[in-house]
Amino acid sequence: MLATRCYSHELLRIRNKRKTSAICRTFKTSTQNMKSLMTCHSYPKSS
Repeated sequence: MLATRCYSHELLRIRNKRKTSAICRTFKTSTQNMKSLMTCHSYPKSS
């Protein structure tokens, strides 16, 4: 009983870790896209 509960808890933790890593990855890509957009928009103003 206790062992299975711990096992399920571990599985949940691993799943959460994967979820958070995926969210971090998407956040990084979105920030990179925003940076590129900002640079593209700022080019005509500076020149």
